Amino acid sequence: MEAPLMPEPNGKGQESPFSLVPAAGDQFITIRSAIANAVTRVGEKIMFTRAAALTSLPFALESTTALSVGLYAHNSTASVEAKGLSGTVGGAALVRLRGDNLKSLLLSHSEADARSAEWRKEYRGLERALARQLVGFETLGIKHSPTDKSSESVQGGPLPLYAQEFNTYGPLAARLPRYEGLDLTTVGRSLEQWTTASGIENGSVEVVEYVKWKVGEDA
Repeated sequence: MEAPLMPEPNGKGQESPFSLVPAAGDQFITIRSAIANAVTRVGEKIMFTRAAALTSLPFALESTTALSVGLYAHNSTASVEAKGLSGTVGGAALVRLRGDNLKSLLLSHSEADARSAEWRKEYRGLERALARQLVGFETLGIKHSPTDKSSESVQGGPLPLYAQEFNTYGPLAARLPRYEGLDLTTVGRSLEQWTTASGIENGSVEVVEYVKWKVGEDA
Protein backbone atom coordinates (compact mmCIF):
# COMPACT_ATOMS: atom_id res chain seq x y z
CA MET A 1 0.00 0.00 0.00
CA GLU A 2 2.95 2.32 0.51
CA ALA A 3 4.41 1.61 -2.94
CA PRO A 4 4.35 4.48 -5.45
CA LEU A 5 1.44 4.55 -7.88
CA MET A 6 2.81 4.34 -11.42
CA PRO A 7 1.33 6.82 -13.92
CA GLU A 8 -0.39 5.26 -16.92
CA PRO A 9 1.20 5.94 -20.35
CA ASN A 10 -0.91 8.15 -22.60
CA GLY A 11 -0.42 5.93 -25.66
CA LYS A 12 2.39 7.97 -27.20
CA GLY A 13 5.21 6.58 -25.11
CA GLN A 14 4.89 9.34 -22.52
CA GLU A 15 3.41 9.32 -19.06
CA SER A 16 0.17 11.19 -18.59
CA PRO A 17 0.21 14.25 -16.34
CA PHE A 18 -0.64 13.21 -12.80
CA SER A 19 -3.42 15.22 -11.18
CA LEU A 20 -3.12 13.67 -7.71
CA VAL A 21 -1.08 15.34 -5.00
CA PRO A 22 1.08 13.33 -2.52
CA ALA A 23 -0.21 13.15 1.02
CA ALA A 24 1.48 15.30 3.65
CA GLY A 25 4.88 13.88 4.48
CA ASP A 26 5.03 11.66 1.37
CA GLN A 27 7.51 12.23 -1.44
CA PHE A 28 5.28 10.55 -4.02
CA ILE A 29 1.71 9.36 -4.51
CA THR A 30 1.27 5.98 -2.87
CA ILE A 31 -1.42 3.40 -3.60
CA ARG A 32 -2.90 4.17 -0.19
CA SER A 33 -3.09 7.94 -0.82
CA ALA A 34 -4.49 7.40 -4.34
CA ILE A 35 -7.32 5.26 -2.94
CA ALA A 36 -8.03 7.83 -0.24
CA ASN A 37 -8.14 10.55 -2.90
CA ALA A 38 -10.58 8.51 -5.01
CA VAL A 39 -12.86 7.90 -2.00
CA THR A 40 -12.94 11.63 -1.36
CA ARG A 41 -13.86 12.39 -4.94
CA VAL A 42 -16.54 9.76 -5.59
CA GLY A 43 -17.86 9.27 -2.07
CA GLU A 44 -17.83 5.47 -2.33
CA LYS A 45 -15.99 2.90 -0.23
CA ILE A 46 -12.97 1.45 -2.02
CA MET A 47 -11.01 -1.51 -0.69
CA PHE A 48 -7.80 -2.94 -2.13
CA THR A 49 -8.07 -6.66 -1.37
CA ARG A 50 -5.99 -8.56 -3.94
CA ALA A 51 -3.13 -8.07 -6.36
CA ALA A 52 -1.24 -10.32 -8.77
CA ALA A 53 1.74 -10.14 -11.08
CA LEU A 54 1.53 -12.03 -14.36
CA THR A 55 4.94 -13.29 -15.43
CA SER A 56 6.53 -15.52 -18.03
CA LEU A 57 9.74 -17.51 -18.12
CA PRO A 58 12.71 -15.21 -18.77
CA PHE A 59 13.49 -14.63 -22.44
CA ALA A 60 16.03 -12.55 -24.28
CA LEU A 61 15.01 -8.93 -24.81
CA GLU A 62 14.80 -8.91 -28.56
CA SER A 63 12.57 -7.31 -31.16
CA THR A 64 11.02 -10.65 -32.15
CA THR A 65 9.36 -11.29 -28.76
CA ALA A 66 6.90 -9.26 -26.68
CA LEU A 67 4.40 -9.65 -23.86
CA SER A 68 0.98 -8.06 -23.54
CA VAL A 69 -2.00 -8.39 -21.21
CA GLY A 70 -5.64 -8.69 -22.23
CA LEU A 71 -8.10 -7.39 -19.62
CA TYR A 72 -11.85 -7.71 -19.24
CA ALA A 73 -14.42 -7.33 -16.47
CA HIS A 74 -18.07 -8.41 -16.69
CA ASN A 75 -21.31 -7.14 -15.18
CA SER A 76 -20.19 -3.55 -14.92
CA THR A 77 -22.29 -0.59 -13.80
CA ALA A 78 -19.61 1.87 -14.92
CA SER A 79 -19.92 4.47 -17.64
CA VAL A 80 -19.53 3.50 -21.29
CA GLU A 81 -15.90 4.68 -21.28
CA ALA A 82 -15.05 2.25 -18.47
CA LYS A 83 -17.01 -0.77 -19.75
CA GLY A 84 -14.91 -3.89 -19.51
CA LEU A 85 -12.58 -2.36 -16.94
CA SER A 86 -14.71 -2.82 -13.82
CA GLY A 87 -17.33 -5.35 -12.82
CA THR A 88 -18.09 -8.31 -10.57
CA VAL A 89 -15.95 -10.82 -12.50
CA GLY A 90 -12.57 -9.92 -13.99
CA GLY A 91 -9.89 -11.74 -15.94
CA ALA A 92 -6.45 -11.06 -17.34
CA ALA A 93 -4.53 -13.08 -19.93
CA LEU A 94 -0.77 -12.76 -20.36
CA VAL A 95 0.04 -13.23 -24.05
CA ARG A 96 3.46 -13.84 -25.57
CA LEU A 97 3.99 -12.83 -29.18
CA ARG A 98 6.83 -13.92 -31.43
CA GLY A 99 7.52 -12.90 -35.03
CA ASP A 100 10.31 -11.77 -37.33
CA ASN A 101 8.34 -8.62 -38.19
CA LEU A 102 6.85 -8.05 -34.73
CA LYS A 103 8.68 -4.78 -34.12
CA SER A 104 7.29 -3.19 -37.27
CA LEU A 105 3.76 -4.29 -36.37
CA LEU A 106 3.87 -3.10 -32.76
CA LEU A 107 5.83 0.12 -33.24
CA SER A 108 4.58 2.38 -35.98
CA HIS A 109 7.38 4.60 -37.29
CA SER A 110 5.07 7.13 -38.88
CA GLU A 111 1.49 8.31 -38.62
CA ALA A 112 0.96 7.04 -42.18
CA ASP A 113 1.75 3.46 -41.23
CA ALA A 114 -1.85 2.33 -41.60
CA ARG A 115 -1.09 -1.40 -41.71
CA SER A 116 0.60 -1.35 -38.29
CA ALA A 117 -2.32 0.57 -36.79
CA GLU A 118 -4.80 -1.84 -38.36
CA TRP A 119 -2.86 -4.85 -37.05
CA ARG A 120 -2.74 -3.45 -33.53
CA LYS A 121 -6.50 -2.84 -33.57
CA GLU A 122 -7.15 -6.40 -34.72
CA TYR A 123 -4.77 -7.79 -32.11
CA ARG A 124 -6.43 -5.80 -29.31
CA GLY A 125 -9.70 -7.45 -30.33
CA LEU A 126 -8.11 -10.89 -30.03
CA GLU A 127 -6.45 -10.00 -26.75
CA ARG A 128 -9.72 -8.75 -25.24
CA ALA A 129 -11.56 -11.84 -26.51
CA LEU A 130 -9.10 -14.08 -24.66
CA ALA A 131 -9.78 -12.21 -21.41
CA ARG A 132 -13.54 -12.38 -22.04
CA GLN A 133 -13.22 -16.13 -22.60
CA LEU A 134 -11.59 -16.51 -19.20
CA VAL A 135 -14.30 -14.44 -17.54
CA GLY A 136 -17.16 -16.23 -19.26
CA PHE A 137 -16.06 -19.85 -18.85
CA GLU A 138 -14.58 -21.90 -16.05
CA THR A 139 -11.06 -22.84 -17.12
CA LEU A 140 -8.82 -25.74 -16.16
CA GLY A 141 -5.32 -24.58 -17.05
CA ILE A 142 -4.12 -23.36 -20.44
CA LYS A 143 -3.14 -26.36 -22.54
CA HIS A 144 -4.09 -30.02 -22.27
CA SER A 145 -1.73 -32.87 -22.96
CA PRO A 146 -3.44 -36.13 -24.07
CA THR A 147 -0.91 -38.07 -21.97
CA ASP A 148 -1.54 -36.02 -18.83
CA LYS A 149 -4.42 -37.87 -17.19
CA SER A 150 -4.34 -35.55 -14.18
CA SER A 151 -5.47 -32.62 -16.32
CA GLU A 152 -8.50 -34.36 -17.82
CA SER A 153 -11.72 -32.60 -16.91
CA VAL A 154 -14.74 -34.43 -15.65
CA GLN A 155 -17.42 -34.78 -18.30
CA GLY A 156 -19.33 -31.53 -18.37
CA GLY A 157 -16.69 -29.82 -16.23
CA PRO A 158 -14.21 -27.06 -17.07
CA LEU A 159 -11.79 -27.50 -19.97
CA PRO A 160 -8.28 -26.15 -20.54
CA LEU A 161 -8.41 -22.75 -22.26
CA TYR A 162 -6.98 -24.01 -25.56
CA ALA A 163 -9.62 -26.79 -25.78
CA GLN A 164 -12.60 -24.44 -25.31
CA GLU A 165 -14.78 -23.23 -28.15
CA PHE A 166 -13.68 -19.66 -28.83
CA ASN A 167 -17.17 -18.19 -28.47
CA THR A 168 -15.96 -14.70 -27.62
CA TYR A 169 -13.94 -14.18 -30.81
CA GLY A 170 -15.95 -15.72 -33.66
CA PRO A 171 -18.41 -12.81 -34.09
CA LEU A 172 -15.55 -10.30 -34.13
CA ALA A 173 -13.46 -12.28 -36.63
CA ALA A 174 -16.49 -12.64 -38.91
CA ARG A 175 -16.40 -8.89 -39.56
CA LEU A 176 -12.85 -9.04 -40.94
CA PRO A 177 -12.37 -10.49 -44.46
CA ARG A 178 -8.77 -11.41 -43.60
CA TYR A 179 -9.97 -14.13 -41.22
CA GLU A 180 -12.79 -15.49 -43.35
CA GLY A 181 -12.63 -19.26 -43.66
CA LEU A 182 -10.22 -19.80 -40.78
CA ASP A 183 -10.71 -22.63 -38.30
CA LEU A 184 -11.63 -20.67 -35.20
CA THR A 185 -13.44 -23.47 -33.41
CA THR A 186 -11.19 -23.64 -30.35
CA VAL A 187 -8.94 -21.12 -28.65
CA GLY A 188 -5.79 -23.09 -29.43
CA ARG A 189 -6.63 -23.56 -33.10
CA SER A 190 -7.68 -19.93 -33.44
CA LEU A 191 -4.34 -18.65 -32.15
CA GLU A 192 -2.46 -20.84 -34.62
CA GLN A 193 -4.60 -19.71 -37.57
CA TRP A 194 -4.71 -16.06 -36.53
CA THR A 195 -0.94 -15.78 -36.26
CA THR A 196 -0.36 -16.50 -39.95
CA ALA A 197 -3.47 -14.77 -41.28
CA SER A 198 -2.74 -11.56 -39.39
CA GLY A 199 0.64 -11.15 -41.07
CA ILE A 200 3.05 -12.26 -38.34
CA GLU A 201 6.08 -13.80 -40.02
CA ASN A 202 7.56 -17.02 -38.60
CA GLY A 203 5.93 -16.43 -35.24
CA SER A 204 3.32 -17.41 -32.70
CA VAL A 205 0.73 -16.00 -30.31
CA GLU A 206 0.23 -17.92 -27.08
CA VAL A 207 -1.33 -17.47 -23.65
CA VAL A 208 1.28 -18.16 -20.98
CA GLU A 209 -0.57 -17.22 -17.78
CA TYR A 210 -3.92 -15.91 -16.58
CA VAL A 211 -5.87 -14.82 -13.49
CA LYS A 212 -9.60 -14.65 -12.80
CA TRP A 213 -11.27 -13.04 -9.81
CA LYS A 214 -14.86 -12.70 -8.60
CA VAL A 215 -16.29 -10.23 -6.13
CA GLY A 216 -16.93 -11.92 -2.80
CA GLU A 217 -14.73 -14.98 -3.33
CA ASP A 218 -11.96 -15.80 -0.87
CA ALA A 219 -8.68 -14.04 -1.61
